[in-house]
Amino acid sequence: LNLVFTRQETSKRVEMSALLLNDVACLVVDANGKTWVMGLESPVNATAATAESGVAASDGNKYSITLTDESSTFLYEYTGTLPTPANA
Repeated sequence: LNLVFTRQETSKRVEMSALLLNDVACLVVDANGKTWVMGLESPVNATAATAESGVAASDGNKYSITLTDESSTFLYEYTGTLPTPANA
């Protein structure tokens, strides 16, 4: 799972650091609207993280992190209800 966070900010860096240090599980909504569970069998690991910035206005200013599920099975579909974000 590749995550990209635009604009480098301290709060984002702190949250990404927590992902790098802790064992996590996560729910992922795909382009078809299905929700999948990562990290059910074994924790999801952060396998890569980068920060980009540049000089020109068109240069990237972002963080990227890759989360990997190394379970021996495919992802399980989540059929429960997810809360709606307040800003949706």
